[in-house]
Amino acid sequence: WQDADGNPVNALTTVTASGTLALTAVWTDVTDAEKAALTPFSATTVYHDAAATKYGVVFHTETEPIAPQVQVAEGGTDDFSGARVVSCTYETWLSEYIVSAVIDGLAYETEYSVRFGDAAADVWSKTYTFTTRAETVADASFYFVTDTQQTYRNANMGDDAIGDTYYSQVMTDATTRFPDADFIAHGGDIVNYGAEAGYWREMLDSVDEYLFRYPTMVTSGNHEGAGYVAGKETINKLFNVDYPDGMEPLEAGVYYSFDYGPIHFVSLRSNDALYNANRYTETQLNWLRADLAAAADGPTRWTIVLMHEGILTPDFTAPGSNYHEQTTMPQLLPVFDQYDVDLVLYGHSHYCSSSYPMVWDENSVTTAAGITRTGIRLLTTETAAVEYDGVSVDTFTYPAGIADKGTVLHLTGTAGPQYNTYYNLADLQQNRENYLYYRFMTAGGKGSIDADNAYSMYSYVEVSEDALVLRTYGVNVVANAASFSLDNGRYLDGFMLTK
Repeated sequence: WQDADGNPVNALTTVTASGTLALTAVWTDVTDAEKAALTPFSATTVYHDAAATKYGVVFHTETEPIAPQVQVAEGGTDDFSGARVVSCTYETWLSEYIVSAVIDGLAYETEYSVRFGDAAADVWSKTYTFTTRAETVADASFYFVTDTQQTYRNANMGDDAIGDTYYSQVMTDATTRFPDADFIAHGGDIVNYGAEAGYWREMLDSVDEYLFRYPTMVTSGNHEGAGYVAGKETINKLFNVDYPDGMEPLEAGVYYSFDYGPIHFVSLRSNDALYNANRYTETQLNWLRADLAAAADGPTRWTIVLMHEGILTPDFTAPGSNYHEQTTMPQLLPVFDQYDVDLVLYGHSHYCSSSYPMVWDENSVTTAAGITRTGIRLLTTETAAVEYDGVSVDTFTYPAGIADKGTVLHLTGTAGPQYNTYYNLADLQQNRENYLYYRFMTAGGKGSIDADNAYSMYSYVEVSEDALVLRTYGVNVVANAASFSLDNGRYLDGFMLTK
């Protein structure tokens, strides 16, 4: 389009004049080179709204879009001649353009086909099909992954023709072993450098096949904030989730909540501590309290918190000295206890651990290895093994009279290649002796699970009205890339919580 003076006008043009602005359409043919630059890539989907009924979509193009659209048709089809057109917005991001849309008005338990691209250039993504959830969801299941950062070729594994990421190989095992999950929960550090567009393109394109089948509910990691992005906004740009108004600074990431079936999920922004003297801001804490208080009056039975950096992430060289224990745990654990948070899922530390159920008790004093701590009280350290779906999982045995079952903290090891980057087996064993809070702990590097191989990890979580079961698996990515087999994955640990 052009204005009366012949100046180009598009969706990014700032108009300062008042009154009527007459525009003239200027038509040109889209060249093959322009079409190639308008081909969508780095697409993401999330549940956009708190009720998980709308799909937030983002895709990228190399050049400025002309007429970006998302098209939605009912049923499994490649015929989009009568499809509903969903409007898009777009903006520049780094050296690319990112296009955003929200697919709403979807019916429950209905199959849809969707594609996205540019109508003017007639350039489209492949066709994706998905089935919306039931209006009432009694049981829910999801994958939890974290720290997928770094890619197959960036890890110098010796075969950059494969083009896979470790994450894609982990998801191949997860979706083959447990195909009926509803979505993916990601604990952050999705890529190694959040302000490098190439990292996002390789990582996101590697799991493109799961795009609408498993929307990815993301948590902001430190590699998506602070020094790794140099002030650039990433999570709120690349994942179209409806986060609270007035949330600043957005380059630190986002926090939000949503419900799915019997579960209320809260995704926290642990990057606050990097911007606020190792403490969560009062703005986020006030939002958290209000959100959990509202959820307590709602229909959900379980509350799960997603974080990147947890509240009990030990410093092996000086146990008890890091800010997670000194500042963020006293801020958050009392809130988790007050509002009956059942499970906290987090990442960041590149090993796997699961705690015993705990509550905040400022009068509780624990001494281990000569180190005294206050604030944490374990409700039980007694477990009983039960068989579940062919594997053994631990249940917790509480003393008589215990009504509050506390909060379990679970750290899933990296779904990328960084394994136990910072910690060796001796560190882990010493850590268990120093802390006494952990029921299970292991790393993914060679020797931690078996002598010759290293393992990336994921957890699969199943939730009903009365029970929550979490199982963690390790995947030998190098073996899987050569020849996929479920034998390249192995069960590591699991536990069951009951109400």
